[in-house]
Amino acid sequence: MWGLGLAAVISALALWHIRRMRARYEALLSAAREINAATGPEDVRRRVAACLTGITDARVHAAVAAMLAVAEDRENLRAEAENARVLAGTEKFRAALLSSVSHDFRTPLGTIIGAATTLASSDAALDEQTRASLTGMIVQAAGRLNRYVRNILDVTTLQAGGLRPSLDWVDLEDVAGAALAAVEDALTDRVVLVSIAEGLPLLRLDFVLIERVFTNLLENAAKFSPPGAVIELAAEQRGDWVEVTVFNTGSDIAPDALDKVFDRFFRGGSEITGTGLGLAICRGFMTAHGGAIFAERDRARGGVRFRLRFPVAEDMPGMGHSEDE
Repeated sequence: MWGLGLAAVISALALWHIRRMRARYEALLSAAREINAATGPEDVRRRVAACLTGITDARVHAAVAAMLAVAEDRENLRAEAENARVLAGTEKFRAALLSSVSHDFRTPLGTIIGAATTLASSDAALDEQTRASLTGMIVQAAGRLNRYVRNILDVTTLQAGGLRPSLDWVDLEDVAGAALAAVEDALTDRVVLVSIAEGLPLLRLDFVLIERVFTNLLENAAKFSPPGAVIELAAEQRGDWVEVTVFNTGSDIAPDALDKVFDRFFRGGSEITGTGLGLAICRGFMTAHGGAIFAERDRARGGVRFRLRFPVAEDMPGMGHSEDE
């Protein structure tokens, strides 16, 4: 009988110990889950304190403290690695930006200085036609500089994450008209075809930013196509999206560069002037509107096409323009 009683006591002690170990394990597991789910140091401490409420086991508290120390070290290392990555990216961006500025500003600045110096020279006997030509050169070079500066400001805004589109109901035909007017000089020796489908829905857009997208794409089409090339701007609705395409003949993109063209400072060729920022800005602005942009080759027609996709808002106030209106 005594032996049976001792066995019962040992069994009870073992069961108590198992239950205690299980409670300790569950407490540690709960603490680990809370640490992983926390969003910051203060949240970690709050969550861990809540899960340890009522637990007096010193070993559990010591184990949780060790887990917290490891978690803090891991977070510190992650933060340091992220800071190093951001700094490296910022430095790379700064170096590329300075390189772009020094390279692309030189030509228009030289044109402006040369033409202005000639006009200002009292020794130069210039007829009206020559003066008009020099003045036109200054205006064109100044416009090019203005576009370069605008692109740099846009890309730095995107880099800093400070872009906040000012959304309003917009008719895409108005955007297309404004963009075509803005790049009229660049398109003078191109065949421009515009096809905007009737009855397009109004879209929730930032007019200025999307006009910039259209402008950059049209300038890009003119830059990479020869005189006499066809440039098409079209828009139509496809289900819950409105799709805009900008197509030009006379150019091509290597298959492995179809996505690279949207990288900052990417140029299609070393002989091409420009900051290499226009298409990167297009992608950034489209992403900010919940849209998308793609590049594709049209080998049958010998050209390049860019597709823009805009989501159609469910609460749009009405339809767009129509010739019957």
